[in-house]
Amino acid sequence: MWKSKFTFAPAADSDLTSPHLFRTMRPRQLCPLNQRLYLEIDRNLSDVCFFVDTQVEPAYCGRLDRDEPMFMKANVMPQPGPHFVMVTNGSQPMHAIFFTMVKPSVQLVRRGTSVAIEFDGVDIQDDRNRVCLVTTSSADSYTPFACFNSTYLSMHMTLPPLPHARTSVVALVVNEYNKCICRSNEMHLPQRADKTPPMVPPFMFASPKHHPNVPPSRESILHALFDQEYGVFSQNGEDGVLQLLFQLVAPTNKIFVEFGVEDGIECNTRYLREVHGWTGLSMDGSHSDPAWITPGNIVGLFEQHEIPSHFDLLSVDIDFNDYYVLQAILERYTPSVIVVEVNSHYRYPDDRVATYDPQGWDGVSNYFGATLAAFVRLLNGYTLVYCESHGVNCFFVRTDLWPATWREDPATIDRPPNFFGKGWRYPPSLHATWATGVV
Repeated sequence: MWKSKFTFAPAADSDLTSPHLFRTMRPRQLCPLNQRLYLEIDRNLSDVCFFVDTQVEPAYCGRLDRDEPMFMKANVMPQPGPHFVMVTNGSQPMHAIFFTMVKPSVQLVRRGTSVAIEFDGVDIQDDRNRVCLVTTSSADSYTPFACFNSTYLSMHMTLPPLPHARTSVVALVVNEYNKCICRSNEMHLPQRADKTPPMVPPFMFASPKHHPNVPPSRESILHALFDQEYGVFSQNGEDGVLQLLFQLVAPTNKIFVEFGVEDGIECNTRYLREVHGWTGLSMDGSHSDPAWITPGNIVGLFEQHEIPSHFDLLSVDIDFNDYYVLQAILERYTPSVIVVEVNSHYRYPDDRVATYDPQGWDGVSNYFGATLAAFVRLLNGYTLVYCESHGVNCFFVRTDLWPATWREDPATIDRPPNFFGKGWRYPPSLHATWATGVV
């Protein structure tokens, strides 16, 4: 069990609607093995211990404030089935929550001329989840995505002809934190002789999510990108955003470079590699080994691995010196799309960059990296197109590849810290030495 070092904003007393101690757990709920299990509580406890199942030793003991970040990491529970977490005050049981760990799955199955969708280990009536269909072929508009209305869903359901799907689709189950808990096989749809858009029951699909910074009445690419945030292998919703971006901006060589991938299990390029056949270079460069990637050696590493001067995707996340490393890359390389971690604690147009430090980030404060405004200034020749809703990564596309009618003001695109979709953020540092207007 893991207790974070984030700061957080406790919910108001009026929001305390749960009849039990755990705010983020529902009794008897289905919990995917491949996702974090959040265990925030709805009251302050000065002396608390968490016990998992029948373990004799507690997973955590100490003080815990209301809504303080507390979770079990993904894939640590031994197996599917019933489990429980018991909370004690050090000597006496206070509360227990029972839940079922599952391996969720969703499949698309052809039945004659129809396509059916089948679920296993998915609570389709849990309104925190979205069941969505996404077109996997190229798109000439930014609406290749649709989510079902939960009242339409059943465990074995036949799909009517879909107006938004052209050649192939996959089904996704996405939770409230934009994490994809399961993804189906890809289904190639038969070509319809009738070119008239099919009639679809009006209650079948839910209304798309609208970006909070743009009025729902105004058409904007931000609405589509916000609606299509999902992470299969990415930490947040980057997989879905990149899926849509590369449907709109056709890749030229399907080559990526990503550094800051740690063990590579959770990163921004694995989905493109495993699902869409991309190739490229993945390097670690996080604060666990900050000296390995530097502004002085990054171009040499690219040359060593024969990265062409133009490639399709660059993803930068080394937690501290991102600005300086990206600056060095741009002197020699012109990727089509750049994903970069920003410091969202300081909102646009605040332009600041952490002073270069080979020791990297301290891991506990909001002194790291560079702000969105700093990257907008650095990335001349690129257009800021999106910042995902957790306030971690922003997306830039080469200006010559991005339609002028789809551009938005950076202040509209900017998002605050909302780490893991929980509203968490890092506290200030007492030793920050920011540089402004770095050239």
